[in-house]
Amino acid sequence: MLRSPHAHARIVSLDVSAARTLPGVLAVITGADAEGLTNPIRPMIPTPTLVRDFCLATDRVRFVGEPIAAVAAIDRATAEDALDSIRVTYEPLPAVVDPEAAITPDAPVLYDELGSNVLWHDTLVYGDVDSAFAEADGVLRERFEMQRYASTPLETFGCIAEYELGTDEYGFWTNDQRPGLTMGVLAESLRVPQARIRLRCPDIGGGFGNRRRPAYLLVCALLARASGRPVKYVEDRIENLTALMHACGGSIDLELAYRADGTLLALRALGAKGVGEGGAIPGPACVANAVEDALAHLGCTIRSLPITPDRVWRWLQGN
Repeated sequence: MLRSPHAHARIVSLDVSAARTLPGVLAVITGADAEGLTNPIRPMIPTPTLVRDFCLATDRVRFVGEPIAAVAAIDRATAEDALDSIRVTYEPLPAVVDPEAAITPDAPVLYDELGSNVLWHDTLVYGDVDSAFAEADGVLRERFEMQRYASTPLETFGCIAEYELGTDEYGFWTNDQRPGLTMGVLAESLRVPQARIRLRCPDIGGGFGNRRRPAYLLVCALLARASGRPVKYVEDRIENLTALMHACGGSIDLELAYRADGTLLALRALGAKGVGEGGAIPGPACVANAVEDALAHLGCTIRSLPITPDRVWRWLQGN
């Protein structure tokens, strides 16, 4: 896969003609091919307007390492030589990496069809929170900022894809760690019913969130279809470190209302998460899990267990 060196840029031109004529090259696909043969990849965050993200970038790249073209060849070295012959012209654009800066009026918008960088926003209320805060003897407030980080599983992502022209069926052997979720995405993107997809995941192992790659499965499927033979892809460690998904960075503002006897009355949380390109990460779950984990860590449910403010403060400080 030919990957973007830019965090945000417009693809001005992409010339793959030399790669297609290189001896040993069986297929070359670009974002234009992906756009013509597949539907956009369904995001994990429902949006009012469908974000048009494909397995290869089309008009813009939105993160370092995003693939814009892919080559299938008789061996890896030939494929890498073909990548070297591809000519790309980029127009760099401003990047936004902080979720709170991303919602300011002058922030660069990643998806024009959405009109903003807000993929999901909601308010979830459980119980009479306002009354609980009104009757509280004290309120603890703390802000937590969580940096992005990346897990590095021992086994990188890999797959073998094949396409049967007569039946319009796709077969996959992969270590994708969420086959149940991936199956629906593949079927929708490839424009076939799920009955025409065989997704085999015999050994998933510990992926730590970084071996769910429907985009890469789609790339291999399109290459198999274009070349007329099975295609194998094994991610090397450089690719893995360059383009793997990061955990959400962001912030959470917590407020804990309590009585003087130490009873915890209510909790408020305001979270902002940067979920990255295409809504590939379930940001709402990241925010909700943080609040749930807080209560689980305290060992209580609202209005059930006396707890000292000192213990709450130690927890807020990570002790």
